[in-house]
Amino acid sequence: MHLIELIETRKIISIFIQIIGSNNNKNSIVDIGAVVIEGWGKLKDGIKTGVILTNKYSAGVHCLDLSVNDEISNAAVNDNQLSDSQDIKIVLQKLKEFVGEDILLGYNIEQTCGFLNSLGKPFGILFNNKLLDTLAIAKSIYKDKINSYSLLDLTERHGISGKTFCALDNACITAHLLGELALRDDEAHCNY
Repeated sequence: MHLIELIETRKIISIFIQIIGSNNNKNSIVDIGAVVIEGWGKLKDGIKTGVILTNKYSAGVHCLDLSVNDEISNAAVNDNQLSDSQDIKIVLQKLKEFVGEDILLGYNIEQTCGFLNSLGKPFGILFNNKLLDTLAIAKSIYKDKINSYSLLDLTERHGISGKTFCALDNACITAHLLGELALRDDEAHCNY
C-alpha cells in the first residue's frame, strides 16, 4: 500500500519521546507526546493540503537513575516538572490505550518503541504495533542526495514550521513530515 492511501485509510499515531535530565541523570523526566493522524485535509478541488491531526496525548514521567544517551537528553529538570510528573505505570497504560493497535509513526521509531518497551516491561505494557519511520522513508526518497537527515533539517527542507518545546510539538511536526514525504514521493514505502 502506498503512503498516501495508508494515511487516507488507517489511523496512524505519531509519537515522540524527549528526556529532560540532570547531568548525572538522577532526576529525569520522560516527556511523551502523541497525536493521531486521520486522513488528509483537501481543497475543494480535491488537492491534498496535508495530514489532519486530531486527538493528542501528552504526559511527563519522573524516572530515577535513568540511563540515557546524550542525544535524547537535552535539558535540566526543574522543580515544577518534578511536581507535575505522573506515575510511570499509569502514564504507560494511558498511552497504550491511546495508541491501541494502530500504526506508530516516529523519527527513528524503533528506538522510541524500544525505550517505551524497556519502561513498560516490568508492568507488562508493551508496544508491539506496526511501525512507520520518517527517517527511513526520507532516506529511501533522498538516498545520498542530501547531507543531513536530522528531524530539524528534514522539516526545514519540507517547509514545516512549528515550535519544538516539548515531545507533543515534535510528534505533530513528525506527523506533518510524513504527509509531506508521502506527497513528494509515494512509491511503495510500506507493506501495509
